[in-house]
Order: sequence, then structure tokens, then C-alpha cells
Amino acid sequence: MHIGVIHLVFNLMFQLRVCAEIETFSGFWRTALMYMISGIGGNVIACIFSPKSISAGSSGALYGMIGVMTVDLFQTWQLLEDKMAQLFRLLGMLVIVLGIGTLPWIDNWAHVGGFVVGIFTGVALLPYRSFGKWDERRKIFFR
Repeated sequence: MHIGVIHLVFNLMFQLRVCAEIETFSGFWRTALMYMISGIGGNVIACIFSPKSISAGSSGALYGMIGVMTVDLFQTWQLLEDKMAQLFRLLGMLVIVLGIGTLPWIDNWAHVGGFVVGIFTGVALLPYRSFGKWDERRKIFFR
């Protein structure tokens, strides 16, 4: 459910840009799982902190994907050629999209919640770091 065509088009463009990039290095199933967990987590946090507001759309999941991109940036920091350009690109995107959340009638709790949950799911599910044998086997399963 979306609130208007502009909201739908913005979310679709964002999904095509960000989610496609994440899917190239983490795979379809892992990306889908991180997207769903971030969306659910963002909406739960929005319900907790602003229970009387109405929220619609996949914005929590999209902000979760920005959280995943943040984790990916720091996990692959040593491999990047232009580290600062990547960092400023991500920070610029984050400032713009969180700035949009300050507009009236926009639920920023879902945005912030999705971002935080996205960071946690990125740490847990991105394939680069593993914390022991069990974690390594679990990450291979989602490949």
C-alpha cells in the first residue's frame, strides 16, 4: 500500500537503484531476507514510538537497505579504491532521505527503525565476515 503515485514511483526507483546493487554482491535470497526483516523491524519500531500515526509503503525496508549498504561499506573498506567518495555518497544519500522524513505527514520512525534494523541484518547476513563455524555455514546456506 502506498500513499499516492509519487510515493510509489519514488520507492520503486529507490528499489531499482539500491536493492539491485545489494543483490549483485549478496544474492537474491539474502537480499530478500534483509529487505523483509528491515521492513518489519522498521514498522514495529514506528508502531512503538508513534502508535497514533498512519504509515504506508516500504520505506522502512528501503532505509534498511541503506543500513545494509553502510555495513557493506565498512566491511569492504580495505578493498575500495575511492573510499572517501563512497563514504560521502552514502552520507549524502542518508542526509537526503532522512531529511525527507522531516516533512509533515511522513513517519520518520519507520525510516530510522528500518535503518537500524538494516545495520543489524547486514552484520548478520552479509557474506563477508563470519563469527565462527556456525555463522559461516549459515551464511553459505543463504548464498
